[in-house]
Amino acid sequence: MKILLKMTLLVAILFGIYNVALESLRFSRDQVRILNAKALSKSLQFYYIQQGTYPPSGLNDNVCYYLYNRKLINKPMRDPAYMSNVIFLEKNLYLVKKFLRDFSELFNTEKLKEDYSTIKNAVVTELNEIRSNVDSEIEFFNKDFNLILDDDKKASPQPLVSFERIIDNEGIPIECSINYVSDNTNNHFEISIYLESKFSKDRMKWDGGDDPQRYEIGNYLKLNTSSSVIDGNLTANSNNISMIQ
Repeated sequence: MKILLKMTLLVAILFGIYNVALESLRFSRDQVRILNAKALSKSLQFYYIQQGTYPPSGLNDNVCYYLYNRKLINKPMRDPAYMSNVIFLEKNLYLVKKFLRDFSELFNTEKLKEDYSTIKNAVVTELNEIRSNVDSEIEFFNKDFNLILDDDKKASPQPLVSFERIIDNEGIPIECSINYVSDNTNNHFEISIYLESKFSKDRMKWDGGDDPQRYEIGNYLKLNTSSSVIDGNLTANSNNISMIQ
């Protein structure tokens, strides 16, 4: 029983560490996204002061490379989820999750509880019966044991504990991208990013824009910078949107 308790405690600790590490990574990536979006916004405004217009946007236009080639940003920006070190960490977190899942399959908690209760009751009953009549208890135990074996053959297997429902899916949301739109007719621009941490979701709803699924920055937050996942691919909802991943 002590071993079972220790193993259960170990699984709980590993599960807690996994969740904290995963959510911390997501939250830190969100902070980098927001900082990048603000830096990009400042560069766009500086470009507008110089040129009187905003960089073009569209499916084939990358505003980050556009500004980088003009020495207005130090390096082309990407969503932090697609940096090599982040992908390395995600793979390691996936291995941790796989270990927890495989480890959990070694235990069927419902079956262990039933077995423990059955064994406990059987031992108490046996000791009481032995005190009164050893011979009759042996005969009774043999019959009872055969019945238990027959019941076990008829019983359906208990499902294993599934960590899939407890631990979030590994990997990076495909919605993670830097979306940019410019409207030089009205001198407007907008940048939007996707925040993946559950602690950042409200920021997408209360940023003053019209898209509750993305965090928006710009001088006019009613432009369309939305995108959708179609057949497993992130697709811009307008030909005027630049998407950078």
